Amino acid sequence: MVEFVLDLPPAVEPLHLGGLTAGSKRVRHLAKMLLRRRPRVSWGRVRRMQPVSDDWGLERGTPVDRVHIEQFLERHAEDVRGRVLEIRDTRYTRAYGGARVTSSDVLDINSQNREATIAADLAGEESLPAQRFECAIVTQTLQFVGRPGVAVANLWRSLAPGGVVLITVPSTSRVDPDWRDTDLWRFTPRGLETLLRRFGDWDELEVTGYGNLLTSLAFLIGAADVDLRRAKLSFENENFPLVACGRARKPA
Repeated sequence: MVEFVLDLPPAVEPLHLGGLTAGSKRVRHLAKMLLRRRPRVSWGRVRRMQPVSDDWGLERGTPVDRVHIEQFLERHAEDVRGRVLEIRDTRYTRAYGGARVTSSDVLDINSQNREATIAADLAGEESLPAQRFECAIVTQTLQFVGRPGVAVANLWRSLAPGGVVLITVPSTSRVDPDWRDTDLWRFTPRGLETLLRRFGDWDELEVTGYGNLLTSLAFLIGAADVDLRRAKLSFENENFPLVACGRARKPA
């Protein structure tokens, strides 16, 4: 297990300087002592120049960002129904839609993907069929899209009346080593909300940041879910989002 330790020494006792002047040698000496006794971080295995895993922790378990993504999708599983669109494969359509799904499409810009039923650029204007889908699942995709606003507008257009898009984007992440040239963006929750509002006319819109300082640090060094206790993975701190997740519903 990767250790994250903050080593705080006992509190410094109050110092009574009496009538000593600020420029006296004793005052300067005491000031230096105080500085030396400041709390120090014990970095343990986190103090490293290379990650624990260069593959997001996949060789040991589930990447930490995916834990948060799946928490979000579990929360909105009832939206995965009818005609569903997903990016690259049907992993989450199958996991969260089940019998509620009547048809499943996969979008990929790579025409060699055998699972893809639609080979197109998400940011290509009108590259998706209009008003077809009851649900679109778009996880960790917009960071690779040159025109994310066009992609959102395209998704909005592809939804049937009352359709829902479930979308996740990275807030904190390393550069993807496999897609270095096309890994372009990071989004705060407010940034994702602004993007969705600007490029879609939604009946309902909710954006939430998932993660905390610990899970963000764990993800950056390549730790996996097995390296953290479940309570730590469930805790949310809005100042340290690892992923931003949005649910947006088109008017019926």
